Amino acid sequence: MVYCDGVARTEPQAPNFLLRWSLQAIVAGGMGAVLVRGFVVFTGTLERAVGASGVHPVVVAVGAAALVGLLIYRLAPGAAGEGVPAYLRAVRGPESDLPLRDTIMKYPAAILTLGCYGSGGAVGPIGRVTAGLSQWATRHLQRLLPRLFADSSQHHANYHAPTTAAISGMAAAVASIFGAPIAGAVFAVEVIQTDQLRYHQLFPAALAAGTAVFVSSLAGWPPPVNPDLPVFRAEVFLVLPVIVVGFFCGVMGIAYTSLYRVIARSMGRERSSRRIPAMIAGMGVSALLGAALSPTLWGTARGFYDAVLHGDFPRLSLSIAPTISSPAAILAILIVAKIVGNCITTGSGMSAGFTGPAALVGLAGGALVAVVLGIAPATPGYVVLLVAGFAGMLAATMNTPLAGAILAVELFGGGYGVAGILSAMIAFQVARFNTIYEVALETADAAPGTASDGV
Repeated sequence: MVYCDGVARTEPQAPNFLLRWSLQAIVAGGMGAVLVRGFVVFTGTLERAVGASGVHPVVVAVGAAALVGLLIYRLAPGAAGEGVPAYLRAVRGPESDLPLRDTIMKYPAAILTLGCYGSGGAVGPIGRVTAGLSQWATRHLQRLLPRLFADSSQHHANYHAPTTAAISGMAAAVASIFGAPIAGAVFAVEVIQTDQLRYHQLFPAALAAGTAVFVSSLAGWPPPVNPDLPVFRAEVFLVLPVIVVGFFCGVMGIAYTSLYRVIARSMGRERSSRRIPAMIAGMGVSALLGAALSPTLWGTARGFYDAVLHGDFPRLSLSIAPTISSPAAILAILIVAKIVGNCITTGSGMSAGFTGPAALVGLAGGALVAVVLGIAPATPGYVVLLVAGFAGMLAATMNTPLAGAILAVELFGGGYGVAGILSAMIAFQVARFNTIYEVALETADAAPGTASDGV
């Protein structure tokens, strides 16, 4: 943790930061809870509707890409892509805003992408939307309460109210998705930095994340990601396999990032004439992968997540090659397919996230190591390696080793904390200079018309 003495000397004696952060937490936390719940309801309804329509998934995916490209992205080009890169740009430079039009249009773009057979996660898009709306609300609060929010000129830049508002919004969204307030706060701050955390960003993030989980709990809205596994005893721990999983995740993280860089550049989104064809191609390939291999790959891949979590490998049988029955072979094929599908969907410019797919790939990677070592599914040792893969892949791809480890503990239980921490630290050290959001920022800066919202 870094807390600069020079920063501390610029703080006013009155507790106006605590008052401000509390007010921002109420706004951001409420928004995060409502937006996550709405996303779950809308995408679920859309998935059921397109599934019942009888239309081929590739046709649905291509139609969704055309609709998003021709309508939503024409109105708000900055709504394209993953979402976190725009958040990074805004919070790394306190004068950068998240435009309201892009913020609003990103929500339906993400719903259409993930509800119509695209491949991605919800953290990036919803986090971006919540961060943008939180920042917009804070701008209005600055006008209503100028004395409480007037610090941008006389205090350290990182206390800038719109900056902490965006951080609070991201933390609230992540906390609502996973039901993990501590990990949500750490993720929102850690993903910004390369080598440090800052209290003056972490405190408002923690307040907002806690508020979001409280609002969701009060309303009876369960988190979309909930392992629902029994808590095993902490002594069931496999040191050497966890180390193997950590290194494996580090290597997979490098491959994930490198593949995204190649795909994003090769799809030519920097050329305006190729944007809509790129999105149609990306959604079409993603839908085709799910149709050819396993429907569990589509959207947020909830079916893949549940099957890996409980070791239900027959549910993952390959549509194109049902004779392949080896769980290790199936897992390896689907891991590659999920990485490719996610990179193509996001690389084409469609609105989908990296965090969910990275966590899922990590879980599957841990399951693959467990299967190879002969560890039976749904046993304590199996879950230990799942947790190690989950935390390791988040650390390797997102530059968030602490958030990955904490999230693993909050989701799976304290008995798995050591496995999550060890794997996350190893994977982070292996892949620390190859994080996917830095590549996404490079790609976003190269594409005209997307500077406000990244890839």
